[in-house]
Amino acid sequence: MFFLFKKIQNTLMSETVTITIDDKKYEVKKDISIYQACKSVGVYIPSLCYHSDIPAFARCGLCLVEVDNNGIVFSCAQRVAPNMTISTTSKNVQKRRYDMFQNFMDMPFYPRSKDIEDIFNFFEPKSSKSERKDDRNHSMKFTASLCVGCDRCVRMCSEVQGVGALNEGNPQINNNECISCGQCLKVCPTKALSVSQSTSVLLKNIAQRKTSILIIDPSIYSAMGEFFNEPPGNNVSGKLVCAAKMMGFKYVFDSSFGSDLYLLEEGNEFIEKILNTKLFPHFTSSCSAWINYVEKLNHGLIPYLSSVKSPHLIFGNLIKRYFAKKQNIKPENLFVCSLTACVAEKGEIKRMQLAGDVDCVISGTEFAGLMDMMEIFWERMRATNFSDFFTGNSGSSYLVSASGGITEAILRYVHEKITNKKPPQNDYLQWRGSTAIKKCEVTIGEHQLNICVCNGIKAAQGLIESSEYTKYHFIEVLSCPGGCIGGGALPHTLRNAGISARMNVLYELDKQSEKKIASENEQVKEIIKSTYDSIGSNKSLSLLHTRFEQQESAYLANARNGTVIHIAKTLTLTSKETINSLSSASFGNILGNRPVMNMINKFKEAISFNINPENVAQILKDKYAIFVINSAEVTESIETIFKFYDDLRDSFDELSSVKFAVCEFVNKQIKIPSKIGKQIDILMEQHLASQYSPYYDIDSNSTDHGESAFERWYLMLCYTMGVEAPRISSSVLFKLSKTKDKSIIDYPIRPTSFSFAKVLSKIPMNNSENCLINEYTIKAPKGTRYQAGDYVLVLPKNNPEFVSNAIKALQFDPNDVYKVKTLDSTSFIPEVVSIQQLFEQYLDLSCKPNQDILKVFEEAATDEEGKAKLNNFLDINKKEEFEDYIADKNIAEFIEEFGKYGVPELAKLITSCPKLAPRFYSIISFKDNNIKIVSGVHRFGKDMKRKGCSSSYLIRCEGQKIAIKITEGALKYPDDPSSPLIIIAVGLGIGSCMSLLNHRKTNEGPFGPAVVIFGSENKLIFSHLENELLKYKEDGTINNLFFAHSREPDSEFKHVQDAMNANMDLLWQLWNNDSIVFYYSGKIAALEKQLKDLMVQITIKKGGLRDEEAMAYNARHTFYIEIL
Repeated sequence: MFFLFKKIQNTLMSETVTITIDDKKYEVKKDISIYQACKSVGVYIPSLCYHSDIPAFARCGLCLVEVDNNGIVFSCAQRVAPNMTISTTSKNVQKRRYDMFQNFMDMPFYPRSKDIEDIFNFFEPKSSKSERKDDRNHSMKFTASLCVGCDRCVRMCSEVQGVGALNEGNPQINNNECISCGQCLKVCPTKALSVSQSTSVLLKNIAQRKTSILIIDPSIYSAMGEFFNEPPGNNVSGKLVCAAKMMGFKYVFDSSFGSDLYLLEEGNEFIEKILNTKLFPHFTSSCSAWINYVEKLNHGLIPYLSSVKSPHLIFGNLIKRYFAKKQNIKPENLFVCSLTACVAEKGEIKRMQLAGDVDCVISGTEFAGLMDMMEIFWERMRATNFSDFFTGNSGSSYLVSASGGITEAILRYVHEKITNKKPPQNDYLQWRGSTAIKKCEVTIGEHQLNICVCNGIKAAQGLIESSEYTKYHFIEVLSCPGGCIGGGALPHTLRNAGISARMNVLYELDKQSEKKIASENEQVKEIIKSTYDSIGSNKSLSLLHTRFEQQESAYLANARNGTVIHIAKTLTLTSKETINSLSSASFGNILGNRPVMNMINKFKEAISFNINPENVAQILKDKYAIFVINSAEVTESIETIFKFYDDLRDSFDELSSVKFAVCEFVNKQIKIPSKIGKQIDILMEQHLASQYSPYYDIDSNSTDHGESAFERWYLMLCYTMGVEAPRISSSVLFKLSKTKDKSIIDYPIRPTSFSFAKVLSKIPMNNSENCLINEYTIKAPKGTRYQAGDYVLVLPKNNPEFVSNAIKALQFDPNDVYKVKTLDSTSFIPEVVSIQQLFEQYLDLSCKPNQDILKVFEEAATDEEGKAKLNNFLDINKKEEFEDYIADKNIAEFIEEFGKYGVPELAKLITSCPKLAPRFYSIISFKDNNIKIVSGVHRFGKDMKRKGCSSSYLIRCEGQKIAIKITEGALKYPDDPSSPLIIIAVGLGIGSCMSLLNHRKTNEGPFGPAVVIFGSENKLIFSHLENELLKYKEDGTINNLFFAHSREPDSEFKHVQDAMNANMDLLWQLWNNDSIVFYYSGKIAALEKQLKDLMVQITIKKGGLRDEEAMAYNARHTFYIEIL
């Protein structure tokens, strides 16, 4: 008994750690951040970017603390450790915080928000001018004066929701990508992002004495009390009805009644697919934000969407047809308003094919505001019943507002219809809860159905991108985590506890209902018969169903006024607002609001010939036609292009005497980019004109807006035309301002989106003195998440000698510090950086010089000799000389040679110089935050004397900090651990495969059999890893292990294919199982096809199948391929 007590006592003690905060000792939970620990004991730490529902980002810098007198850390990202000493008040911490506070809070006045008020009470406010602009759509609005740039909204949209519709640095509502889920509204600390107001429409219609009807969604009355300080999980429907009646609504109905009709229609649609059409998967259509996602970003799924309108629109239609008739009220005298948790439904009712059923949507936020305006006091509200016209709804109708509820309700109905029996009471409860992906196979009658529930749009996105969605029959998607009860128009709540409490309200309502299935609602059945003929009838299809389609911009149609209709149907341009938002940043676009147009204008000014002719007569006279078309931006010049197209299309002139060229800038972010230039190119050839050069399209969304590609095009064009090519000054993508704050030198900011980790050890893979392959152990930050097969990205640093020589040649001070703003979305450069850090970690000094960097040095050269040399390299006629020069030269050496002739502007140098790219490494193992990877030294150049930047960087980093990031890998461990595995690895491909084996070793089985075949040149190169594989064989992690060494004379197998051919019987034993997973990892891309063909041959020889049968059989198996 004593030992049991001690064990329990030790377990309890292990749940906490002792730390010291500002000279006071505290016991806090282990495995939490310093910020959370301080908050739990009442020590205030300011923070702006931190939010409990999104991953720590460590951006604002307000939460800095000093740890163990040994350095300053971000308290939101650093976890507590036993005996840690934390200072929140040291002078260094206070100074750093105040400096970061000025960066984030520099505005004329601070918004009304408790978060911001607390921060301003902690610091001394400062005023400045904001350059941001107001913005709005039907669902949301952005108020620039309230935005403090904390980026909560950006991270909620990209990291939690996975949409990425907000432009980082200057949050705008991007109508081209935003799905209006409204989750960004819930985390905005200042209400800079808020719901678009509809209260004026509501008040106007109530004042006009229309018959006003409010329908209330269950998600609202499960959460509305939280606006008035009630705990989550209170059903406040009665108080809402009372408040609505006091506002002037004559009737107040429960929206769940309409959900029964929705469930019958969609259930019938799904049954039709099961029995007849077999068009799977069937995606639900109740969520407006999900529909926006499909129509805007994944329109290939449109055919698989249910065509049923959302429940509140169905209820609105029912009111205006059935209720109006029964009450003898003209539908035009009804005003139907929907009180909802959904932000996207505000935009939904504005859509042409959905307008008219519901006249107005108001959010919970607006309703609470109306109560305050009308002095309707929550505490005085008495529970009042819904208006009694619609009654008898089923328990299923309440479930629709929770993730998994639609699935549960639909399956209840489908079960009844197919089997003619009611489902058992506790069947189909597996869809409840807040798990991201909930999937299961169910059997209804003779039908086996694969069902999946996606809790949140990010879960759906992951399922779709993996292509796994194709194996399901029914997929429910609700965009907001938790379902409608987590909607953007509801009060923010901690996701797990608050969402669960709201769900329980709906589950309890279902439990209390005698009727469990939508078909048990007798009034709905009577309404269907009298108003819609029957479920699935043509009348119901006309009134209760809709048609979804790809959302396109109306700009092209407006610009063309219908002149070229057949083109307008196939081309798409973004709206003016979208384009402007894509090409701007918070500090103002360095290239201007229209960077492509600026480039074209510079080109026109510099050349000696005309571009973009207005008509056919002009090109017949000139004998040439050069088109430089900007289809990526909204400009007036596009009208000239369309006029020429019309003239050329209608012309009968032969243009055999004319030569032409077409260059077109297009926005390739758009699914179907506008390509009027391509149409002109086709027509010119049809009129027998000959090309100077083939049609050339340029992506305006590249980091330099297509400038370098455009330069290559016009240089080649001028060479072909025999005219002198113009020199156009380089543009810049960076804006720099020097700062006197040097603290960044000692406390560097991590590269954007990366974290700092420490290299603990380096172990050679063999005992050779010149071993070029090493195993590294890296200590990842606490809280790092990992799954078997993931990669670690390492952002390397340049050779210190290269860095020193380049900075010296440019006569820069390595300790100068700059604030950085950029339009380059691929850049990892942080907002504040020193010259030393810039050249060390961000500019790639090891790669070959390119034309861009030559150009900026030529522009800066003041010495005639140097200018002549650079001009010679830039001459398109002397391309071979340039190639010979850079064959064994890197950028650091180029700078050292040409820096003496003139130093370019730093911003131009950064823009033109290639940036260091992160290197991907397969994770061999991950345990206690220790990452193991294998890296070989890459040699190249003349006599193979040069070494790769990243591989040589890791060699010298033992004991030092490096920048890393975990990202999803190509190989996935099977969901079913009993699945047999065939693992083929060649060379460094063994790294990813080792992670799968390590996962297998450290997790519980039972496991299916595993065969590993590893190929390399000889035993020596990977001797360390081969020994590890032998240990896996001994302990049973691997059942069969084979080595192939291509350069070992006595090796049993030379190549992995030899080992496979020699063990066909063994491989067929595993392959004759549909759950088997086949892995290949290596550098040889061609080997993928060879291995797949070999498995087909094994299937033919050992399985006795014909060629076509064997190929079809193999197609059923899962392959994971990783080409390094």
